[in-house]
Amino acid sequence: NRDPSTNRGLTISRKIALLSWLVTFLTLLVFVMITVPEQKRIYQENLESKGRGIAVSLQDVAAGAVVSEDFSSVVDYCMQLLKGDPALSYLVMTRKKDGFSIITKPGTWRNEELDASWRPDVRTAVSGIQTVDLFKERVFQYSRPFDYSGLEWGWIHVGLSLEAYDRSVSQLYYRTLALGVICLFVSLGASVGYARRLVRPIRSLQEVVQKVARGELAARSDVRSGDKIESLAQSFIAMTDGLQYRNRILDSVRFA
Repeated sequence: NRDPSTNRGLTISRKIALLSWLVTFLTLLVFVMITVPEQKRIYQENLESKGRGIAVSLQDVAAGAVVSEDFSSVVDYCMQLLKGDPALSYLVMTRKKDGFSIITKPGTWRNEELDASWRPDVRTAVSGIQTVDLFKERVFQYSRPFDYSGLEWGWIHVGLSLEAYDRSVSQLYYRTLALGVICLFVSLGASVGYARRLVRPIRSLQEVVQKVARGELAARSDVRSGDKIESLAQSFIAMTDGLQYRNRILDSVRFA
């Protein structure tokens, strides 16, 4: 049968290791909860910046077409953009008053009247990840109001593919998970080693106490931890020295 005191020593060691590992786990969890959303936000800001640049360039080309009502140059420019950038999913230019829209996708284009969702009343640029019912696609859409010479003409919508974004997010999750698992295993090993080192002088002192309890007053513990445990061991040695001195006096009295 194992010594109950040894079991208690192991329990202390496990508690210390578990507490240290738990602190590391919580710290890592907080780090992941802050880092991952921030990194995703940066990815989306990059998409927004790209969509803004495309919308501004299209707005410059469309300025002349608005006056002449000849949008062939706009269509040609949109087709060139779509052909040159595989990440560009679609370009839509919508007129505010009637919903007349020029819709371009890679290799094709068409005219169509779109509903009010493509020409909102609040004229501020908006962007975000969404599923566009018109194309049945999940994209990052950047929408920008198009004004010409003080006239609120309509809107420019830029749809960007999320293939690269999803791939980057998946890699982010994979790297974070792998790094987290490695850190947890390393911290667990370090916690167990630290806990054993911390408990070792306590167990050594405990063994000496058991020997003294059995009457072995000459038992000593060589604890060199440099902390309160070493002070406790020195105090215990002084106590056993006092007990030995008392016993010698009692033996002398009995002998006399």
